[in-house]
Amino acid sequence: MPSLTAETLAALEEKLQIAFKAFDEDGSGAVDTKEITKMMLSLGLLVQPEVVAKMIKEADTDSSGQIEWEEFKAVMVKQAEANSSTGPFAALVNRKNDGPMPPKWNPAKSGPGFEIDGLQVTKKGGGWGVQAFDTSLSSSGTDSCDVLIEFTEIPGECYIGLIGNNFTKEFNVDPKTSGHAIVCHYAGIDTPGQFYHKAQDTGSVIRLGPLKKGDAIQLEVRMKDKTVRFSQLDEVDIEAAKMPTVKSSQIVDDLMSEMFVAIACGPAPEGKPFVFKLLGASCEKIGRAHV
Repeated sequence: MPSLTAETLAALEEKLQIAFKAFDEDGSGAVDTKEITKMMLSLGLLVQPEVVAKMIKEADTDSSGQIEWEEFKAVMVKQAEANSSTGPFAALVNRKNDGPMPPKWNPAKSGPGFEIDGLQVTKKGGGWGVQAFDTSLSSSGTDSCDVLIEFTEIPGECYIGLIGNNFTKEFNVDPKTSGHAIVCHYAGIDTPGQFYHKAQDTGSVIRLGPLKKGDAIQLEVRMKDKTVRFSQLDEVDIEAAKMPTVKSSQIVDDLMSEMFVAIACGPAPEGKPFVFKLLGASCEKIGRAHV
């Protein structure tokens, strides 16, 4: 295992101090389960207790149940020397520290009736509207993406999923009719999700559970495998860093070569707009160098 030069080590330590402070939100000098959970949610990642436990174990050499600065530095230096990020905690740090800019709502890919206000999008008025993110996903570029979207207000039909690069430029169609969309359709609150795969109805085979107001959907897009996992979660509270419960989950394959995460809404009743909130997002790119 090659050792880092003193100059490289000093530069790495400076960078890691910034990363550690981002994790150590309360400034206690240690990263605990709650802070790791909050960081994962902010990156749009699916949080599972056993995964968080593995992250703590990877770096927690004194078995305190927390990761102190020296432990944090040690595991990241070891990873840099090995030019690897196979450990779960190291992989999380690299996604936060070195990943591409997280995806966000794109005004240039916004259909009729949509309004963007930071992390929140609102859809009003009649007709269909589609709202996409700005990050292009492909097997030769940004190939992995995780997003966590809350269904804040759902007064009618809506979709969540992926659209291809050749989806209509007007962003004003019902996605289930498009051969350039892979989406989960909800007819409204208390209805199960039904999938449409390139205009083919697969709802009788693949579906998520009934939608409740405040539920969130986590999308785990892996373009190298051409798969996307849909996970429906109960209410997500990032500030409290509560681990949400996965209510149902489904993997869909056979993605197109270039895709964008998107939502779509049908006509909104007068005075009752659709509201979605982006709770967290991150992505990775093939061949990107890690610290």
